[in-house]
Amino acid sequence: MRMTKAKARRNPLGVTSVDVARVAGVSQSVVSRAFSLDPSVADATREKIFAVANQLGYRRNLLARSLITRRSNLFALVTGALTSTLHLQFIESLTRIAQQRSYRVLLFATPPGQSLDESLDTVLHYRPDGILAMAGTPSEKMVRDCQRSGVPIVLLGRNSEQTAASSVSCDNVAEATVLAELLLETRHRKFAFVASQNPALSFSLDRERGFSAAVTAALGDPPVIENGGSSYAGGYAAGQRLLVRRRRPDAIFCASDTMALGLMDVARREFGLEIPRDLSVVGFDDVPMAAWASYELTTVRQRVDTMVEIAADMLLDRKLHANKRAMARLVPGELVVRKSARLPQRIVAGVAAD
Repeated sequence: MRMTKAKARRNPLGVTSVDVARVAGVSQSVVSRAFSLDPSVADATREKIFAVANQLGYRRNLLARSLITRRSNLFALVTGALTSTLHLQFIESLTRIAQQRSYRVLLFATPPGQSLDESLDTVLHYRPDGILAMAGTPSEKMVRDCQRSGVPIVLLGRNSEQTAASSVSCDNVAEATVLAELLLETRHRKFAFVASQNPALSFSLDRERGFSAAVTAALGDPPVIENGGSSYAGGYAAGQRLLVRRRRPDAIFCASDTMALGLMDVARREFGLEIPRDLSVVGFDDVPMAAWASYELTTVRQRVDTMVEIAADMLLDRKLHANKRAMARLVPGELVVRKSARLPQRIVAGVAAD
């Protein structure tokens, strides 16, 4: 036994299942079935194989095994900037939920200036069992390439109106409409919307669409639109431009919490406004900082776990991919009422009662 172990250590490829089979006195196929927990392998034989493998320091090569089974048990997540708090929440959720299903996650960050198609082309070389994309929108050609490769792709956190890929996202239009209606109910009359850095992003467009439609229907005029750069600094700068206007807004909806926090700070520091007495501010996403005592931002929480569960189900739905049929799922958000906006008493009272 000791000599076998010594020989295995000198093997440049490390200990293999053949080494385990030879020492355990069984065939290599029995070793493979034992590690796959195949019931055809007797318990005593399996225990002997595991003991030998442990003594030799054997670890299964799961990547090599995937070449045989054609299943890697890997999900690829393609994301944008890892500085996004919301993206980190999605990464944590997907990692946890994937492990519950015996999958692991490969993370690919799309650098600035690189298209999603370029990232996906790289991802396909790793042969994952499915791809979740949170950065950009794939071209029709890339969606077809994924289908031909047998690797399903689902857009996470954005809709798929511009592509044939399936998608799971928050119902941004509906939630933004609710925010506008609540602000209108408390007699706000001068509205503004702070959009994300890239106005073509579906989630920002949908939030703008829902908010603008409700405001325009009620008042006849759309809200003022500013670009907030998808950052705290961008929200701060957008606030500077909005709050010097002769017709200064009394209610501002930011497409993300991060921008809303910057806008709240400039409103108080540079303009001396009291929130929510002089200005109501609402955001979207419910990032951890939104709950800080210095902000207490009213916002919409995305149901991240629910969205990830649905997306994982889509990736594993072979019937869906066999039909090459795109599916779009919208998940309701959750209104989180804090103290940054004047809202109807019935809403505030309901939160206090809870």
